[in-house]
Amino acid sequence: MKDVIQQIQRPSKEEQLMALASYGALASTIEQLRSENPEIEIEETDEKSKYRLKP
Repeated sequence: MKDVIQQIQRPSKEEQLMALASYGALASTIEQLRSENPEIEIEETDEKSKYRLKP
């Protein structure tokens, strides 16, 4: 576990600013979802994530 933690790198300032800039759009989209288990795909990385929404 300690080895894994040591391998984690803090995001660069540029990465942090990009994440902050896109957070509002992501939060707004999630609020509009009607499915209980929506799947979100990030086009740039082709990553898919499933989220469980709280009632």
